[in-house]
Amino acid sequence: MAKAQVRGTAGVAGKELPLPFSHVVAFWAVAGLLFFTPFFRGLFFPMEQERALIIAALAFWLVYLGQWARQRPRLHESPLDWMVMALPAVYIISSLVAVNQGLAVNEIVKTALYFTVFWAVSRLVTGEETVHRLLTVIWASGIFVSLAGLATATEIIFIRDGFMGGRIYSSFQYPNALANYLLCVLVLGLYLWSRALEQGVGNLKQIWPAMPSWLNRLNLVSYLYVIGNYFIAVVFWGAKSNGGILTLAVIAPLLLLGAPKSKRAPLFLHAAAVGIPGLLVVLKFINEASAKRYDSAWFWVFLGLVVVVGLHKLYDLLLKGRVKFKQKVPAWTLGAGIGAAVVAGAG
Repeated sequence: MAKAQVRGTAGVAGKELPLPFSHVVAFWAVAGLLFFTPFFRGLFFPMEQERALIIAALAFWLVYLGQWARQRPRLHESPLDWMVMALPAVYIISSLVAVNQGLAVNEIVKTALYFTVFWAVSRLVTGEETVHRLLTVIWASGIFVSLAGLATATEIIFIRDGFMGGRIYSSFQYPNALANYLLCVLVLGLYLWSRALEQGVGNLKQIWPAMPSWLNRLNLVSYLYVIGNYFIAVVFWGAKSNGGILTLAVIAPLLLLGAPKSKRAPLFLHAAAVGIPGLLVVLKFINEASAKRYDSAWFWVFLGLVVVVGLHKLYDLLLKGRVKFKQKVPAWTLGAGIGAAVVAGAG
């Protein structure tokens, strides 16, 4: 588990101590909540929200216990803490004069869930590695949601209303919610892929010190993100959500313009290399799945996977200089390319 920087009265400044055991338990409780949330209809309905609040409240008190043990029991350490806590407080006050008390209580539960998760995560994150762990949990959950959608379409598993009218609904049972969720997860996947590309094998070298040199050169971790992002992209297009496509059209150029110039071309190439094959594959997949030709449907999925991995192997060759490619790609060209892909998907 990550180590925390001890501040204030809890030790000598600059000294690192392991996190309390209560924080370790709370971290995995929050991680589990983030991972399983999409499989309970995105916690859209009150029953699921109430169950999640129990877990979030447990994590909250475990973190508070750890903070108390480190002599840092304050609930509020920044103005943002006050602002987030004000959200459920406003709903509690307004519930006193609510016309429908049941709906008012549901909103209190929802906002209390937001606060407890925010507060716990803000104390559990003690460094960059903890952030990446949580982001990886969310990304991995998106992959399983995507695979569940594909499996439902081909009747490998059953999810009520998981595939209807030639559209993938997966565990969200609502295509617009699914598409926007997967789009957010794909953005995280782009970042994690870029980070893995910079770090190389990273922790795998610590786990497997005698890793063969050819595996070391392959940068296996980055290819795991390639595969995961491909499945996410396939199901994003398979939701056939106009709202999701419009959101993509707006945020994609903004994300590229906001990225460092040195990373714009790699991010665009990666997005195009998983997005365009994903779009072409899902069109064939849905046709075959609707006709109940499931073997053929999965054939197209795995064929697309081979193409995507091959494209990224080509990119690795370009990156390592085995193939010369030094032409700079302007930001407006990247935005226009993504825009063209979005228009093609909408058509």
